[in-house]
Amino acid sequence: MYNLSRHSDHHASATTPFWELKAHPNVMELKYGYIAHMMLAMIPPLWHQYTAPKLAFWDLHLASEAELELAKQSNKSSGKHFMNQNASAQLAEENK
Repeated sequence: MYNLSRHSDHHASATTPFWELKAHPNVMELKYGYIAHMMLAMIPPLWHQYTAPKLAFWDLHLASEAELELAKQSNKSSGKHFMNQNASAQLAEENK
């Protein structure tokens, strides 16, 4: 559970044995593993500070049009100011 670089391939190929899973270059990774991320998520301000730049980078550089539309709808309904498009663009630029 500490090295999860191939976890996304498990979702793409659920029946593939773990030793045959491949790392994908354009996926977000859990830098510190599940346990550290679970602990970080228990403190929402820290979790948002940690994840917002990663999500902003995804939106600007990797997301499909369909993903962007889903994110836009979700962000609008959440009312969270840090998830709007202008904030996302600024965060992504600051965290290159």
